[in-house]
Amino acid sequence: MAADLILKDVQVGLIAPITNMSLVIDITRINVGSVTVVSDTIGKLSGVLIKTEINNGFKVAQPSLNAFLATKPFNFPTQIFGLFELTGLTLSYYDSYLYLGISPVFIGLPAAAYE
Repeated sequence: MAADLILKDVQVGLIAPITNMSLVIDITRINVGSVTVVSDTIGKLSGVLIKTEINNGFKVAQPSLNAFLATKPFNFPTQIFGLFELTGLTLSYYDSYLYLGISPVFIGLPAAAYE
């Protein structure tokens, strides 16, 4: 093991816009509050320097990372077995939990099937 680090007070911010039953993640912020070097075998590492490098590295990599994530949307189905149409995809965060909602609408069988 080259180094054993503890990252504290890590904050991650993201937005997830939904368009036509497709969700894309866009990371807006990653910030490390502090880094503690537990042990290292490659020299005397500085927790403050590592924290600064992680935070600045994300700022530089953020546009490329978000461009990559934009090409990997989460696509949700719009129908289930031809009997239900799925609409109204919502994503919410409240009181330390994440809520993903979707509204099923019963389509039923065509009128010809009942004859």
